Amino acid sequence: MLHCEGTAWPGATAQEMQDLVAEPLEKRLQELRWYDRVETMTRPGLAFMTVTLKDSTPPANVPEEFYQARKKLGDEARNLPSGVLGPFVNDEYSDVTFALYALKAPGMPPRLLARQAETIRQKLLHVPGVKKVNILGERPERIFVNAKVNETMPTATTTDGAGKVLASGSFHSVAHDSSGDASVYQLADGKRILRFTNFKTSNGPDVHVYLVAANDASDSDTVKKAGFLELGSLKGNIGDQNYELPADLDLAKYRAVTIWCKRFSVNFGTAPLSTSASPVAEMKQ
Repeated sequence: MLHCEGTAWPGATAQEMQDLVAEPLEKRLQELRWYDRVETMTRPGLAFMTVTLKDSTPPANVPEEFYQARKKLGDEARNLPSGVLGPFVNDEYSDVTFALYALKAPGMPPRLLARQAETIRQKLLHVPGVKKVNILGERPERIFVNAKVNETMPTATTTDGAGKVLASGSFHSVAHDSSGDASVYQLADGKRILRFTNFKTSNGPDVHVYLVAANDASDSDTVKKAGFLELGSLKGNIGDQNYELPADLDLAKYRAVTIWCKRFSVNFGTAPLSTSASPVAEMKQ
């Protein structure tokens, strides 16, 4: 007797799916009265679990066990990391044989991959003996409009308006194409700002600017492990923009700036900040 469950977390690694999603759900399922075992398969962004009840489970108790499983999974879902979709429960496979297939097409846009999966689903439904075909892990299509900004250099409190470059670097792509320059300026009034110029990255949901306590971040794990300081929401995915830095910020510790999507825990792009390129350069506005 089987109870099947699928969970999606776009952008997560297979290890994160196992440690942060599958394990908490497995522990809740182990509380079932007639629990026998759970088999889990994880891959980047997806986790699939199959629960088997004991052979001695009274048939009359099966519906109640499935109800309790749904309830426990639902209770645990609120404790899962932000951005996790599901768990999606399917308990209609209690007396049947089922198969799980993964559809991959490197380079194909997700929307086209989803349409291909639907085409395959329709064909499978016409195979003799097939009663039901579900698609798991499908992402809803979203439209993100580019947000363009064009902020000028802040006006300093002295007449010459000079700003000294303390650190600078160029963005490189990580999860999304990113480009442009990032520089830390000390203004004539003593304030420090982080300024993006010729900046461009992908638009997305809940995107923020992080200073990362590392020399660089070529993946998302580095940002999480090294530690970071949030400067605020990204003002626009295209154009020049400024972010004021805390007065007590230690630039020797935070040596990179990352564009971070909170919803999916993904590093869009990072600019390592170097103090050696232009240690005494000044900018006039």
